[in-house]
Amino acid sequence: MKKIFLCLVLFLCSCASKVEYNDLHQSITPNSNLLPALTTKVSAPNLRAAFVDIEKNGMKKNERDIIVDDVINIFEREAEENITVGDGERKGYISLRIEYVGNEHSIPLRVASIVTLGLANILGFPSDKYTQTMEVEVEITDKKHAVIKRYREIVTSSVYKALYWGYERKFMINRKLAADNIKQALKLIREKINNDASEIKKKLKS
Repeated sequence: MKKIFLCLVLFLCSCASKVEYNDLHQSITPNSNLLPALTTKVSAPNLRAAFVDIEKNGMKKNERDIIVDDVINIFEREAEENITVGDGERKGYISLRIEYVGNEHSIPLRVASIVTLGLANILGFPSDKYTQTMEVEVEITDKKHAVIKRYREIVTSSVYKALYWGYERKFMINRKLAADNIKQALKLIREKINNDASEIKKKLKS
């Protein structure tokens, strides 16, 4: 009986959603207002510190570092393919910082799971809703590191923890949320950069 129950649990967990390729790679839409080539800069210690609460809440250090690598890869691809021309003489720098990462849970869903002894969850009712808020800063500087523009966005994403259709493992949940948030923030920042492109290009040339 125990073996049957264990097999059932493993099967149900395997049905949960997983982080896919498209979750970690934003679609690059044509941008006709690209900046000159810029060197990307990312502070890995800053990103690791921003996600330190993830490690404190039961995740392994290497799992947190995978999430940090995801954020760096998404930023570098966005900067080199959708914000700047990518190739050519570097006219300055574009850097990424994450100022804040906060995570919240759904108390009502947790209570409902406890009250029903998990039976509702077996039927597909979510056991939790994870919400992550992220504050992202992107800075553009010239070759002498003088700041030309600084952009900041606060974004929020949510996913459900649930059997069959939601996410199950904490690592997958946090990886999905971080990827969604950084993509969302960079999209908003790219739009602001496009509005300021003429001014930025002039300052990069001077």
